[in-house]
Parts: sequence; structure tokens; C-alpha cells
Amino acid sequence: MQNNDSMPYDSLLHNPEAVSDPLLQDTGSVARLDQQISRMIELRDQMRQQVQQQGTTENRSPQARRKKTVWDEIREELNDLTDGQKEILFADPEYQQRDAVIANIAAQYQMQLLIPYVLDDEDGRKALEAQLYTIRAKKDQLQAKERAELQEFKAWKEAKAQKARKTDKAE
Repeated sequence: MQNNDSMPYDSLLHNPEAVSDPLLQDTGSVARLDQQISRMIELRDQMRQQVQQQGTTENRSPQARRKKTVWDEIREELNDLTDGQKEILFADPEYQQRDAVIANIAAQYQMQLLIPYVLDDEDGRKALEAQLYTIRAKKDQLQAKERAELQEFKAWKEAKAQKARKTDKAE
């Protein structure tokens, strides 16, 4: 989708031809989108309050007085690289592994923040219910498989112990 800063927000929602992304087209759910946006704004305000409250207690610590974060330093280092250097860095397995760890952590926080909105959305709730059904079905299968493997291991262990006893008696 092309970025068109001159186009007002409302025209994007009410002019499907102006947007190539089907999620931004008017599909009769503008009211639902407005409701979700309102909830997101409420969540943002709550998060800001939490940060401000934490900030007042953390301002006394030496770490809180620091202005530059590790994230800031990473961005600075990446900005100092040329596109070619970035390409090489991004292809490096060590970098990819560490980037994946950071992405997983960020995804966990993102999921925690977005679950209330997914729960409030009819399609989101249906998707979660389908996921719950899948987990429950797989859980039963996994537990049965694990029990069977444990029984097999116990039988193997007992057979090995019996063989060891016969060998001890023979000596």
C-alpha cells in the first residue's frame, strides 16, 4: 500500500478504491473498528499510567537516570552500517539467533497486550475457540502417546533387568 499522508483517515475507511489493503476497506464494520480503536486508546492510556507510576519509583534508582537504552545503542550501531553491511549482518546465523530470541520476547508481550482485543472481536473469539479445541484434542493424543511410551520404556527396563539377573546367575 502506498503511503499517502495527504489523505485523511476517514477517507481511507470510506473510499475502498483509495486503499489496496482489504483490511482497511469499508466492509460494514467501521463501528467495530472504532470500538477497537477506542479500546486500544484506553489500553494505551492505562499503559502510560503504569509507566508513569513505575517511573516515579524508578527515578530514585541510578538505572532510571540513564537516558540511553541498549535498544537505542543497537539502533545507532545499525544506522552506522551501510545497506550492504546490514545485509551481511542480517544473514549471520548468530545475529539471526539473537534476533529471533528478541522477536519471541516481543511477540509474547504483544500477545498479552492484544488478547483483550482478540477476545472482543467475533472472528478473534472464534479463532481462539478453534485453537482451544485443537489443543484439547491434541492434548489427549499427546498424553496417550506419552503413556504408551512410558509403558514401553518400563517394559524395556524390566526386560533388561531380568536379562541382567540371568547373566548374574549364570556367572
